[in-house]
Amino acid sequence: MKSFLLSICIVIFISNASQADDIKIYKDYAFDDAIKTAKFQLNDLLLSEPIIGLNGGDQLVLSFDDLNEDTRSFNYSFQLCNNDWTPNTALTSMDFLQGFAENPMLDYKRSFNTEQKYTHYTLKLPNENVRFKKSGNYAVIIKDNNSGEIVLTKRFMVNDNQAAITGTWLRPRNLELANTNQQLDIQIDCKGMNVNNPFDEIKVVIMQNNRWDNLLTGIQPNFVQDNILKYNSDVDLLFPGTKEFRKIDLRTTRLRTARIDKIDNDSSISHFYVSAEPMRSFKSYMYEKDWNGDYVVEKQEAVNQDVEADYVWVHWRMPFSSRLIGGDFYICGKISNWDTIPEFKMNYNSKNQSYEAKALLKQGFYEYLIGYYEAENKKFDMTPVEGNWYETENQYTVLVYYKPFAGRYDQLVGVTTIHTMK
Repeated sequence: MKSFLLSICIVIFISNASQADDIKIYKDYAFDDAIKTAKFQLNDLLLSEPIIGLNGGDQLVLSFDDLNEDTRSFNYSFQLCNNDWTPNTALTSMDFLQGFAENPMLDYKRSFNTEQKYTHYTLKLPNENVRFKKSGNYAVIIKDNNSGEIVLTKRFMVNDNQAAITGTWLRPRNLELANTNQQLDIQIDCKGMNVNNPFDEIKVVIMQNNRWDNLLTGIQPNFVQDNILKYNSDVDLLFPGTKEFRKIDLRTTRLRTARIDKIDNDSSISHFYVSAEPMRSFKSYMYEKDWNGDYVVEKQEAVNQDVEADYVWVHWRMPFSSRLIGGDFYICGKISNWDTIPEFKMNYNSKNQSYEAKALLKQGFYEYLIGYYEAENKKFDMTPVEGNWYETENQYTVLVYYKPFAGRYDQLVGVTTIHTMK
């Protein structure tokens, strides 16, 4: 009997391990349709990046909702990743974790007085059960304890702050891109590190507005002296400027807010109909303060936003004379993890001559862009609908990784943020 039970445990363990091994690149992704509104924040900062210091006092807070009727039991574990978010296979969890490799999620609450019932889960990292021993890229893996299936993966980073990074932005020196793009100049001081070959040992990754879909990678320094690396290429350090983000306010079902044409409260879950989305690619630039594509959960009448904010259906419509061939339009932002999530795809309605989308969102304030996903290039292009302007306020996060010769993992040795309006 013991042998039989042991065999079952081994099969389950192998099955779970195989599911994780199937992931070639870790990203922010919900594998279960019932998992919604998964988000990291730093301490109590609602708008923040998923980055903490190694052995520091800060905590990342992961929260998400499970729309299943029954409360489920979840476990969490971690995967150390390379700088390109492929799984690191050189180290085991014992090498990069202090504590237990897998733990149960014990902090959860049922929704209160909502039409859509859900369970809200919260996880703080690091905690009394687990701490991080290495800097670098990490993915937290959430599994259903009963089925053993992965339901959610979320990315975060641990920084050991060895390198000093400074940077600025400027209008491109390339005249052809001067009106549409933004250029960065970056300097990295590695004097406190034993860097022998910066061209191979140092990797730089740049994010625009916390977007995962257009990371700038593979850049090389233009000048190296005394372990100071300068990056100022007119070709490599360029980003399309895009435009300020579109906004919708879903914080109340009692009255229409800006850009909401109609609220239908006849059914159990309210329906918000967003004003027709205009094409902005040919409109002149106009500054409007935004959160660079982020969102905040909030219900105006609620005391505890985590469990009292309800879910609502949101309908988008973008007038378009005919369906385009070769790609699709998507609602893009942290709202969709900058990914091709099916519910944020805009399908063409020939009767209404418009692209339309419908998604279930937790009440709050949301920002987004409308991107065109090119089937051939497999990437988003914001140009057709939004346009590009060099004046646009954008945030750039510079991540510096260090892997010495014969090193076994990519250390995250420095992070800095560049704002184009500062």
